[in-house]
Amino acid sequence: MVLCLRYLYGFKFLCAFGLAGCFSLGEVLPKEEAGQPGFDAYGGWKGKAFDLEPHGFFRTIHHEGQWWLVTPDSHAFLSFGLNHFHSGLWVREYNKVHWETEFGGRAWTPAWNQSFYEHAKELVHRIGANSMGYHNEERILLDRPPFLPYIKQYIPVRFSMHMRAGPEDFVDVFAPEFRQICDQAAQEQVAPYIDDPMIIGFAMADIPVLTERWAKAVFKGRKTPTWAMVLRNLPATAPGKQKYVETMRGRYSSIEAFNQTYGTGFESWEELLEAVDWREFTDFENETEIEDNNAFNALCLHQYYGTAEAAFRAVNPNHLFLGDKLNANLHPTDLDLMVEVAKDYVDVILFQFYGRDAYQQSVQDRIARVSQLPIMNGDGGFGAFGDPRMPRPQNPQARDQAERGAWMYAYAELAFAHPSFVGWHICGVIDSWSTSPHGTQKPGLINPLGLRHGAVFDSLLKVSEDLYQFRSP
Repeated sequence: MVLCLRYLYGFKFLCAFGLAGCFSLGEVLPKEEAGQPGFDAYGGWKGKAFDLEPHGFFRTIHHEGQWWLVTPDSHAFLSFGLNHFHSGLWVREYNKVHWETEFGGRAWTPAWNQSFYEHAKELVHRIGANSMGYHNEERILLDRPPFLPYIKQYIPVRFSMHMRAGPEDFVDVFAPEFRQICDQAAQEQVAPYIDDPMIIGFAMADIPVLTERWAKAVFKGRKTPTWAMVLRNLPATAPGKQKYVETMRGRYSSIEAFNQTYGTGFESWEELLEAVDWREFTDFENETEIEDNNAFNALCLHQYYGTAEAAFRAVNPNHLFLGDKLNANLHPTDLDLMVEVAKDYVDVILFQFYGRDAYQQSVQDRIARVSQLPIMNGDGGFGAFGDPRMPRPQNPQARDQAERGAWMYAYAELAFAHPSFVGWHICGVIDSWSTSPHGTQKPGLINPLGLRHGAVFDSLLKVSEDLYQFRSP
């Protein structure tokens, strides 16, 4: 039996595209409610239970050579979810009127908000998703009961690459004030949620620029600093500047050797300590400077993660700590640097990755080998041609939605077969017709007016059905 959404959820949902606006009852409801037994209240697979002491929250376990997430009911859990339920994407100039009609009210009124919430719930259930990813920090969703396990944000330092972070955002992590920043963030962003069993874990910043080659990769579009670039330019009284000079003294036999690398004329290490704003950005043609800065960046990362984790654990003994969502589409040396530091503090390595086949396998193997921890792709997917309003889809770019759907299934099959891989959260819910001269367009499961990409829906539903079969015994 096929029902239109207005009858199930009680709000207007125009079936303007035939089956694109309707769904099968057996496909949209959670597995237990749809007559598919075998899953606990959190979406955990009852086919694999662990003999663990009652805990009440999500955790991880390494069992018989494989990493797993574990639900509060002690069942195996592989996270398969969606990202980017950002309500603003439903109120662009090209679709605002459409969704106000669909949702029965002006944007962000109570009626609109409730309909958006039900819309989100329908979409995730329609593909069989069992979780919500990092990029769903939307008040409309958070102010209502969670309908799936989810990732919560804890962000002491707001320096996501997408926020166009500047030098002022790279705070001195060696200063006593940084501990206060982390403590305050933990009290405000973590403490109120410590008893929520639906939270899988807390994640911090979204692909912050943490290494020199990562900065080089984005430098052509805009000048983005790193901790090394910022702290080396601070006054002598700054603990970060003192740590930088101490680190350089350990790497160079003399100030003259340092000067040779940097083309400077400092008479002493003390003069370097006193120098303010002496070298704003890295010379990316200078490999020695890159290595110097990355050595210092690693120290900054240890200080950053150690302080942030301590503040988190002080208020929350229950949930997993995921650290930053790291950019895995990086130079291998810089990826290793970030993972090598993060592994000492986090429970799961959370990363962002867009790739396929041998490249996908090599990146997963590398992260797992360096970390020896469970790993999760917290934001990844593929673009597709076919819509003239989306001439610049994100990479990798499929010929059409059918090929994109096939790539998604192949990605999931290969990824979840990896013994360390515990989650994939798909990048994009709704297509973005807006373009910029140099940017790419983010794809979704539906176009801006709600038309479903049927081949993608079918592939993702098949992923949900085969999820635990991907993992070899």
